[in-house]
Amino acid sequence: MGKWLVLLIVIWLIFWVLRSAQKLKAKVHHDSNNQIEDMVQCRYCEIHVPKKEAIVADSHFYCCPEHYQLYSQSTS
Repeated sequence: MGKWLVLLIVIWLIFWVLRSAQKLKAKVHHDSNNQIEDMVQCRYCEIHVPKKEAIVADSHFYCCPEHYQLYSQSTS
């Protein structure tokens, strides 16, 4: 009888820990979805990238240094 009681307590603890972890993960995921990032368009390829990842040159946005160089060469 004592073995069954210990087994039930262990199973209940495992279930409780897993359920708590799922709730925490869901809360963190929900909180991260609330952050909206500004998007900008690359002047060369017209792809949209997050503003914090974009390269700013000549008051225009580029997705990478290569596209800035290619755009600069094409307008020269």
